[in-house]
Parts: sequence; structure tokens; C-alpha cells
Amino acid sequence: MQGGDSPDFNDGMDMARQMILDGYFQKPLEKFLMRYPELTPAERNYVLRLIGGGRTDRTSDNTSWWDLDYRLETTADNGEVIPMAYIDITRVFIAQAYPVTYDDAQYRIWSAKSAYWRLLEDPSTDLGRTWISQLPNEDFLTEDKICTYVENLSAYLFHHDADLP
Repeated sequence: MQGGDSPDFNDGMDMARQMILDGYFQKPLEKFLMRYPELTPAERNYVLRLIGGGRTDRTSDNTSWWDLDYRLETTADNGEVIPMAYIDITRVFIAQAYPVTYDDAQYRIWSAKSAYWRLLEDPSTDLGRTWISQLPNEDFLTEDKICTYVENLSAYLFHHDADLP
């Protein structure tokens, strides 16, 4: 995942949308996708879709913000449309009834769950790098690391009777 402050978006949703249409995320998305050379990201065509957004006024603590949500898509060789990444942008402008004038809009770019694995369509060629990209701070380069991860996950699920963390 990558992201950061974006004072350029502080003027509001309409300004942010126009800047995105003008290519604001071109370089950050290129940098993000180039971390996965096994998918030949430079050879693909992409569409960045607005999938949600709006203003939220939460009355429980008098906090208000706007946010925009985008999905970066590409098409696999078999014709399936695959989400590659998501972008969310958030600007808090009232926090606990006080105007927020010091905090910039925030954005995050993060990978779509399973997208890389599905797009590659041949797990033997990615040498394990693709799937583990979905698990921050984990690597499965040795059998011991794989066993430890599976054991820890199993213990977590057993004790919490829950879905994946």
C-alpha cells in the first residue's frame, strides 16, 4: 500500500475529481504497478473507475468528511475484467464539532484482493511473489515461514472463531 497527504485535493470533491481526470494519479499508479513486473504491467490497458463517493455527516460525534473511491481495472487474456488496485481519498473537515483547517486530504492506493493471482493465471510462473504481496510484512521464502504462518492463522481462527484477520 502507498499513499499520503494531498493538499491539492483540499478544495473539495469536484476539484479532486477533475485533477484525477487530468491524470493526477498517473505516476503513483505506475510506481505501484511496477512492483509486479511478472504481470507485465506496462503492456496492459487500464481504466480508472469512480465507484463511490460523497459526504458523510456523523451526528454521534459531530464529524464530517468527504471521500472518493476509485478502482483500477484491466482485462486478462481470457477477457475477464480484473480489479488491480483501489484508491480512496478522504478529507475530514469537521472533527467533533470543530472545523479542521490543518489536515490535508489523504489518499491510499492498495492492491485488489487476489487480483494479481487471478490475472497471472499460472501460479507456477510467479514464484510465490504475487500471492504474498497481499500480506504486508510476510514472506514465504522458506518452508518454515509458511508453516509458521499457517499455524498462527489456524490458532487465531480457532481462538476467535472468526474469518481471516
